[in-house]
Amino acid sequence: MRHGHQRADLGSYTRRQLTLYYERALAVDRRERAARTVDMNLAFAGGQKATDHVNTLTKR
Repeated sequence: MRHGHQRADLGSYTRRQLTLYYERALAVDRRERAARTVDMNLAFAGGQKATDHVNTLTKR
């Protein structure tokens, strides 16, 4: 559901669609976890790299 699908719609998807949507959701989750790992590593390490990272994330 978090990836934009409605529970009521899942029953109408083909097996192939479900598989593709599931694989895509896993890939999105892996990228998010990798980004969190980088963020946490920089947060614990601190210093100028952490400051630069925060500045990059908050740029407009």
